[in-house]
Amino acid sequence: MRGENIDLQLMREYRDAVDYLRTTMETLQRLRKWQLGGSKNGEQLSVLATDRIRRASNLWLEVIADREAGQFASAQSTLQGELGRG
Repeated sequence: MRGENIDLQLMREYRDAVDYLRTTMETLQRLRKWQLGGSKNGEQLSVLATDRIRRASNLWLEVIADREAGQFASAQSTLQGELGRG
């Protein structure tokens, strides 16, 4: 990959986005199966919460890595613009 001049950071971002979509599809399939099978809502909510915790933990680790790599300085103006829109 390095020989092809592919930006590894962008490749990782793309891979993470694809993984998020895959996980979302799996979750939707699981929910549909539960609906058809008559599972209890407590079990469904527990699985969904566990998945959210996993995604949040991974995102937090990425934020820490970005901070340590000095990525916040270049993203600061974009972040301020996004926060100002709300």
